[in-house]
Amino acid sequence: MVGGLPVETGDLAILSQSGSFADYTCQILAGKNIRFSKVIGYGNESDLSASDFLEYFGQDQKTRIIAGYMEGVKDGRRFFKLAKNISKQKPIIIWKGGLTETGARAAQAHTGAMTGSRQVWETMFKQAGIIGVNSIEEVVDCVLAF
Repeated sequence: MVGGLPVETGDLAILSQSGSFADYTCQILAGKNIRFSKVIGYGNESDLSASDFLEYFGQDQKTRIIAGYMEGVKDGRRFFKLAKNISKQKPIIIWKGGLTETGARAAQAHTGAMTGSRQVWETMFKQAGIIGVNSIEEVVDCVLAF
């Protein structure tokens, strides 16, 4: 164990626009004997984006499940196309933050993300084959189910 996390690898990749989400989710899942292929916190997407990491995880032979937290995405069209292809091979579980008015203000303050409407995100998730969840607990439950 290093920092309370296992050193053995597994098949779950985590991408998160929030470092706190990544840390807390890893702690919970490690306690349930889940191991990770990769864990990436990418913040405000100043260099690499959610799409870049999704593409990488989609090609990564060590990753079988992708889970994460997003507040927004810079290139929605690219993210959608990638997710639509990758979700045919690997489950993608995403908690989309900022879908309420209060949440949108918090996301804007946290990463500067423009969050968009709930209906647009839910429709995109459905069309792309993304499993949309509403809490860390739901992320954990879905990961355990897969």
